[in-house]
Amino acid sequence: MKDLKCDLESLYTESINCDMKLRVETEVIPVHKAVLSARSPVFRAMFSHDMIENASGFVEVKDMDMKTLRLMLMYMYTNTLQDLDETNVQKLYIAADRYELISLKSAVHPT
Repeated sequence: MKDLKCDLESLYTESINCDMKLRVETEVIPVHKAVLSARSPVFRAMFSHDMIENASGFVEVKDMDMKTLRLMLMYMYTNTLQDLDETNVQKLYIAADRYELISLKSAVHPT
């Protein structure tokens, strides 16, 4: 029997019914505004107001690399962390701070 985590992971990995795109480096990642808004106050504000990202359907992510973004998104969708090393942990902590993902900050840097 599938659970919510598996269902959300499928939505992300299979790009099902996506309504926003994140552009990082030379790649575009389809995502769901509802999921990102539920997990991040920064994305919630971005998608709830008349900001250029909301109107264009694209968010330019200039403050992290592709691997870090994918790790962050997988956490946002599934609450799991994969393939972490010391470099990833540092970058992920910075990304979690930037997007106000408190549970991710705690997961990669327990107090």
